[in-house]
Amino acid sequence: LRINTIFTQLFGYTINDVSHLNLWLRLAYPNRESRLKAARFWQEEFQKLLSNRVLSTKRVEKIRCKNGKFKDVAIRFKMVNGRILVIYTDVTALREKERSLRVLNATKDKLFSIIAHDLKNPFNIMIGYSELLEYRWNEYSKDEVREHVRRIRHAANQGHVLLENLLLWARKQTQQLGFNPCLVKLNDVFAEQKHL
Repeated sequence: LRINTIFTQLFGYTINDVSHLNLWLRLAYPNRESRLKAARFWQEEFQKLLSNRVLSTKRVEKIRCKNGKFKDVAIRFKMVNGRILVIYTDVTALREKERSLRVLNATKDKLFSIIAHDLKNPFNIMIGYSELLEYRWNEYSKDEVREHVRRIRHAANQGHVLLENLLLWARKQTQQLGFNPCLVKLNDVFAEQKHL
């Protein structure tokens, strides 16, 4: 077993720490089950390389470093001049970004679902009252027409507020909006929301 300085930089182990493969597997995979799984994977990949002399499949695993922390590492084997070379690539930061993106995506999907639901109501009101006015306008008094128009306008305002909030949120997400804290009267906010 031979290691280079990049291996030591990545994991913290030196050749004195990992003088043979079984010791490396024991340190890298402290959990017995994951160690056995890794050993089977290594054996299968070695066999493939010895028979076909091709690049092995890439596999990402959690490996324990000398400091006790774990890193997500892509492992690949390659035959070079009759020797098997193990190539490690640290993908920890990439995995963290992927996890963050999944959380953000789920939040965005939930938000859009809520917004779509909340926008349906004002549009349904506007469509319903405008259809009544279009097809039965002559059956209503001026006061009833005025009331229908008021409800349409109110629903349009609700939809407009929701869209403005969505645009504000989108700008905030793309860092185009600065943080400007201000005092807010909660009674006014609650009163406004009551009408939405």
